[in-house]
Amino acid sequence: MVVAAGGVVVRRLKKRNRRVPYCFSHSLSVPLWQGTLVAGCFHDVLLLYLRALNETLQEGGTKRDTSRILEKMRGLKIQGVTGTVSLNSNNDREMDFDLWAMKDVESGEFQVVAHYMGADKQIKWLGPIHWKNGSPPLDNPPCVFNMDDPSCGKG
Repeated sequence: MVVAAGGVVVRRLKKRNRRVPYCFSHSLSVPLWQGTLVAGCFHDVLLLYLRALNETLQEGGTKRDTSRILEKMRGLKIQGVTGTVSLNSNNDREMDFDLWAMKDVESGEFQVVAHYMGADKQIKWLGPIHWKNGSPPLDNPPCVFNMDDPSCGKG
């Protein structure tokens, strides 16, 4: 028995995303699944499971060989609706993320400035981050976490 999955789910996600409460237009340069991340992730991990199940069945195993299926899932990497899908040694998904930053303060327009690829543990910078004062904020700014500093105005 071979289990198949196709583009029907993607078409349904796109259609659902256009309706309330999401109202996303897929003509924008945003991922198809924006607004329905959980549905997209479920779709993708289901595809990963089905691929591992197919391999197990083709090798003479059964759907009850859960340890074998899980081991196969950890060794697979597929392209899903939400990006590259793979699992780490803890069976957690190694997720891809986009880092957004404000491009134009006047218009409030944002742009993707970096893309993190979880499976490869790599970050690809696509553009600069325009910081308010020209550089990133301090990790531990004075007078925020430690009010014992004498330079902090008390009162």
